[in-house]
Amino acid sequence: MLPVPEVVQHCSDLGFGVGEIFALCGRSAPNLTPPFIASAGDVVVTKASGAEGGYQEKVQPCLDAGIPCIVITRPAPLVTAMNYCKARPISLRG
Repeated sequence: MLPVPEVVQHCSDLGFGVGEIFALCGRSAPNLTPPFIASAGDVVVTKASGAEGGYQEKVQPCLDAGIPCIVITRPAPLVTAMNYCKARPISLRG
C-alpha cells in the first residue's frame, strides 16, 4: 500500500497494528524485498502491478520463503449482450 496518512489510518481503523502495516512507495530495491517479505508474517497481500510495479520481485521472495501470496487483480470488464453484439457484427441473411 502507499504510505499516505489516509491509507495508514484506514488500516489502523480496521485493527491493524503498527507492526502489521507495511507501506512502500514505488518499486522497492530487489535486495530489500526478500527480508521485507520474510518479516511479513503468515501471508502477503499484493496487487498484480505488472513489471513496472515490481510484481515478480514481490511474488518470488514469497515463493522462495514458502509464504502464501494473495494477488489482487482488476475485475474483468463487464460484457453486456449489447456490447457483445456491437463488437461482433453478424449477418441475418441466409
